[in-house]
Order: sequence, then C-alpha cells, then structure tokens
Amino acid sequence: MAYITLNEVKGYLFPRGDAPAADSGLGSLDAWIMEHLPEVDAVIDEHVGHSFPTAATATKYYVGTGTDTLWIDPVVTIASVHYLTNRATDTWSEITSAEYYTWPYNDPPTQCLTLDPSTSNISRWPVGLRNVRVVGSFGYSTVPTAIQRAAKEILRRMLMRSEQFRTLFYQDSLATPAMPEGALPVLWDDELTALVKDYTAKRMPYG
Repeated sequence: MAYITLNEVKGYLFPRGDAPAADSGLGSLDAWIMEHLPEVDAVIDEHVGHSFPTAATATKYYVGTGTDTLWIDPVVTIASVHYLTNRATDTWSEITSAEYYTWPYNDPPTQCLTLDPSTSNISRWPVGLRNVRVVGSFGYSTVPTAIQRAAKEILRRMLMRSEQFRTLFYQDSLATPAMPEGALPVLWDDELTALVKDYTAKRMPYG
C-alpha cells in the first residue's frame, strides 16, 4: 500500500485541476508519479524508522519487560493476549481485555499494553524471551494523515528536481526531452521532521 494515491498527489500539486496530461517525449505525468511512489515510502520509512503496513491478522511474540507496560507493534484490533507459564510444555495463560489498558487511549492503532492491577492476576509482564504472545490485526487501517502530508511534500520536491518537470511545465522547444531520472534525492529538513515527529519514536503512555 503506497502512503498516497495518484489522485491525492495531483490534488496537492494542482489544486485547480490543471495538471499537464502528457508529453510526446516523456509520457504522462501520471506514470512518473506512479513510478516514484515506492521511493517516497522508502524515504519516509528511513527517517521515521519503521513502515506503515496495511493491517493484517498475525501472531507476534514479545520479550516480557518485568514492568506493567509492554510495547507492541501497531495493532488495530487484538484477538488474544497470552504469557508463557511453562516453556517446556508450551503452556500459556490468557490475559483478557479486562486485565489491561491499551494505549494510545483515543488514537488507534494500539501500541502499548499496560496491566490493570485491580483486575489482572499478574502485576508485571514476566521477564523472558518470546514469552508474551499477541494475536491481532497488526498495521494501520489508514495511513496517518501526517505521513500522507509528508509523502505529498516529498513527491513535490522530487518532481521539482526532475528534468521531466521542467520539460512538461515549461515546454522548452529548444530542450531535448530527457527520460525521468531515477530515485531523486530528497533533502530532509525541519518541515518534514515536524510532520512526522509523532511517529519517529514511541511516545510514552504517561507524560
């Protein structure tokens, strides 16, 4: 899943709907945009430190922290949570949804599970490798708005730096049409950092 669609990009670049359709030497602007969407995603993933996959059902395992808080991969819905009680016999004990709080509280997907001492049989996630199991729909139901905004701006910068942009927009009859360049470098700056700041590191559930 690309973080932005062709129509979203064109709406951002050409809000009046006046995007150039095609150029005989270069093909359509649409094709150029579609070709570079994967590179836009890669640039964001590199700077944020993780990707934003479409939600899909999976079983994932985590290291018990010895605290009441457990960070997990972003998950849209949780089907079950278990912790390992006997590794030799592969015995697990369930933690029901009434025994933990999910965080963020009002902004899915869930990224953290905090045990509720008033209802849970355990007060801390047991220490150990691969001893907490979570089954759920991991990923994002929709790409965060801030990430979409960053993707649009990155694509705009890539387009501005391309020879194709100059040929398509200015129609210089003296210019020899050039094939689009490949992955054009994007200069990451404070503007892009501000857009994705909430996704570059895990936010603590308290404070």
